[in-house]
Amino acid sequence: MYFADLTRKSDWLSEVGAKARIMAQDHLRDGMRRGRLLDIRRAIGAVAILLATLFCRAPASAYEVWVTNQGLDKIQVIDGATLREVASLSTDSKPHNIEFSPDFTRAYVSNVGAGTLAVIDVVLRKTIATIPTGKGAHGANRSPTGRLLYVTNTADETISVIDTSTLKVVRTVAAGRIPSVAAFTPDEKKAYVANVSGSLSVIDVQKAEVVGEVSGLKGAIVLAISNDGKKVYVARGFENAVSVVDTTVDRVRSTVPAGEDAHSVWITPDGKFVWVVNRLSNTISVVSTDRDRVVRTLRKVGVRPDILAFSPDGRRAFVTLRGKAATGDPKLLSGSEPGLSVIDVASGKVVAKVRLGGDPHGVAVRP
Repeated sequence: MYFADLTRKSDWLSEVGAKARIMAQDHLRDGMRRGRLLDIRRAIGAVAILLATLFCRAPASAYEVWVTNQGLDKIQVIDGATLREVASLSTDSKPHNIEFSPDFTRAYVSNVGAGTLAVIDVVLRKTIATIPTGKGAHGANRSPTGRLLYVTNTADETISVIDTSTLKVVRTVAAGRIPSVAAFTPDEKKAYVANVSGSLSVIDVQKAEVVGEVSGLKGAIVLAISNDGKKVYVARGFENAVSVVDTTVDRVRSTVPAGEDAHSVWITPDGKFVWVVNRLSNTISVVSTDRDRVVRTLRKVGVRPDILAFSPDGRRAFVTLRGKAATGDPKLLSGSEPGLSVIDVASGKVVAKVRLGGDPHGVAVRP
């Protein structure tokens, strides 16, 4: 959608420019033929008016940053250009994680306190369905095509499989102990579920059945799959590490040391790096995907950073900063500056912070 919008803008700009040129040429030709200064002035005026129209009417290439605030029971919508809150939506108890449909017309929000999934029309900014899933609805993760959605229910230790065309739970799959989040391979044949107890459940998507397990992953909490689908990066929380799983054999290939409480992992849009958010050291470890090693560490990114999302062009990263922790251990996870940390990806520096209050947790970007 983002690139399609840019293409439409480019076509529109070309059309307006062509009209300005034709109108100016007509007035100039008349002025030269008649020797009239008035026509030449009209030509200049026509260009000025059309250029003013051009810059006033041209759609902005902005985007929105949606944050689930489990301390306020709401979603806060931030303008990506101005970094100002432009809307808020009330939710069920403790909205935890958020993900958009492929066309960005819907948002899916897991409400960990209510055991539900909210489906939101993002244009109307209105909840159009609330789907009961299970106790501790923690993760909301869609398949690449968007036809399926997995909701991981930590307390029930199940996965609710939702058909996004009917918005119905079509299957409930037993998972490992304390399932946290899920991720699909690009071909949508397999899905992996991180179980905090120390494993990944491997699911055959077509059968909606667990067909394998990757063990030796104590503290597995958040995972991300490489763009080519060959590797799964698993954040291992209080083990202060990220493990790399080979998807061809479903075995751990290597383990990369990270910061204290390596809580979440996020692959850059170009697929070259994995950003690891370390909650207790307030840092981000940047891992190269070709070497699977830390190549730089971003320090002082904010107090108790948690979840991350990149801007559509990959130039900025938005990291939620926890407030008084509504989930998890409040003594360990509560922060003092609840909001968003905005990081320039190239320099690795924090360029702004957005105060939101409450306890921000999930974040997703909508072009």
